[in-house]
Amino acid sequence: MDFASIFKEELSSYIDFKKSQGYKEASFSGLARKLDIFLMQKNDKTFTDVDCELWRMKPKSESNKSHYSRVCFSKKFFTYLRLKGYEVSIPKLVAFIPSDFQAHIYSREEIVKYFIAVDSFSQNLSVRMRLQIPIIFRLLYSTGMRIGEVLGIRKKDYDRDTGSIFIPVSKNQKERIIFLSASMANLLEKFANKTFDRLSDSDFIFQDSTCRKLTNSAIRHHHLKFLNMANIPYLGEFKGPRIHDFRHTFAVYSFRQLLEMGIKVNVALSILSKYMGHSSIEATEGYIQIVKSMFPDILVPFEEKTMFIFKDL
Repeated sequence: MDFASIFKEELSSYIDFKKSQGYKEASFSGLARKLDIFLMQKNDKTFTDVDCELWRMKPKSESNKSHYSRVCFSKKFFTYLRLKGYEVSIPKLVAFIPSDFQAHIYSREEIVKYFIAVDSFSQNLSVRMRLQIPIIFRLLYSTGMRIGEVLGIRKKDYDRDTGSIFIPVSKNQKERIIFLSASMANLLEKFANKTFDRLSDSDFIFQDSTCRKLTNSAIRHHHLKFLNMANIPYLGEFKGPRIHDFRHTFAVYSFRQLLEMGIKVNVALSILSKYMGHSSIEATEGYIQIVKSMFPDILVPFEEKTMFIFKDL
């Protein structure tokens, strides 16, 4: 990366250091860029207590998560410089304030009504969309894939022999393989039989009328129609139910199923974290609270043994 501030060489050196530890540059490049812009006001290689307080201030437009990530990155960077002999102040870490957003977990009844709407409405679409829409939404619900991952599937990514989908590097810089259920694999195979002969290996399997990859906005447009047809109240753009809530729904029910199979909580979290492509188990732990609220009896046999792991729950 190219930086412009007085600390441009140090920022580049720090990023090289983090990459040597196995971190992906994309995971902190944006944070480094923000710090570089702030540091462009400085004419010498100092970072004072006053600078720390200015940097720690949270603009109204910045989310709590972004604020925490920005300050956390700077604390690590200036600690690195201090170890290198620089006389710089180290910003104090701000408190992590979790988002008050709550995902919508679709009930079994809502899922049934939703897919009745999907299948009935699809009959009014063009032949291409009539084939694609039911498959796209069933993939979202049955695999927990992100919408961008579903729409990003290329012909070469689907292994018809194993019924699996390869997800190349996406969010969190992780690649993974999704194995479909027998019923989902059967549906996708029928779709492939009708459409794949016109595609090259690098083509996206879900396309619009101009043979370009379908967009998120096009799928969201259909999603809102399906919610309305299924009489599932839509509360607004940032309140949902969103397409992404299918991913949360998949995670919650999968976590419940793993526990009912007798798998320990920490092992279940590890399995789910890797499957979902999360950057860490901490990103998956939030589902414990949802499972506890929806299925209070599920975690009872495990709580005494696992409270030392999740003390804040």
